Amino acid sequence: MNILQNTLLGLFFGTFGTTIGGIIGIKFNNASNKLLSFILSFASGLMMAIVCFDLIPEALRNIGLQ
Repeated sequence: MNILQNTLLGLFFGTFGTTIGGIIGIKFNNASNKLLSFILSFASGLMMAIVCFDLIPEALRNIGLQ
């Protein structure tokens, strides 16, 4: 994939994810601390998985270490 496709896909999914998050935030405006903790821990775990399993190996390949 070229850089333009990556940029457009990132823009689309970033915007889509933010929109869905905003809708969820409005729907659960009186959420308990337990629910908020679960949502934040899920989001952080997902981000760590993306970094560990996708971005780091690709970065190592690009600099020639793998």
